[in-house]
Amino acid sequence: MEKKKVIDAVIKVFMEKINSLNSALEDTRDRARDAPGHNVSHSDTSKFQLSNLALGIEKQIMEYKEIADQLKNLSPRPTIKISVGSLFTLNNIENDKEKIFIMLYQGGGEKIIIDDIEITTLSIAAPIAQACLNKEIGDEVNNTFEVVEIQ
Repeated sequence: MEKKKVIDAVIKVFMEKINSLNSALEDTRDRARDAPGHNVSHSDTSKFQLSNLALGIEKQIMEYKEIADQLKNLSPRPTIKISVGSLFTLNNIENDKEKIFIMLYQGGGEKIIIDDIEITTLSIAAPIAQACLNKEIGDEVNNTFEVVEIQ
C-alpha cells in the first residue's frame, strides 16, 4: 500500500466530513435564526439550544480542518520507527491476522478502504498508538502484535 495514497484518502474523508458539517451548520443557523426568542416565549429555549449546537458544529469543523492540514504536512517518505505519520502493519500473534494503521496527531478511529484493504486511523493519544511508538519491524506490541511493516 502506497503511503501517499493512504494520506490522500484520509484527507478526502476529512474533507467530506467538513463539507457535510458545513451543510449542517448552515441548516442549524437558519433554524436558530427562525426560532422564537426569549422575548416571544420564555419557555421555548430552541433558539439558545440551536445556537449552542451551531457552536459545537463549528468546533468540529475547525478540528477536522486542523487534521486535514496536519495530514497535508505529513511526509510520504518511509520511516524506520513508528511515529506520527507512519503507515504500519501489525500482525496479531494469536490469529495471524494483519491490520494496517496510520498514526495521526488526532482523528483516530476512521476506517478507510483502499483497493479492498482496510486502513484504520490511530490518534497518538490512543493506548495502542502509545504502545506502538518507536517500535521497529519485528518488535512486539503488548505481547499481542508484531510490527511487520512500517512506511
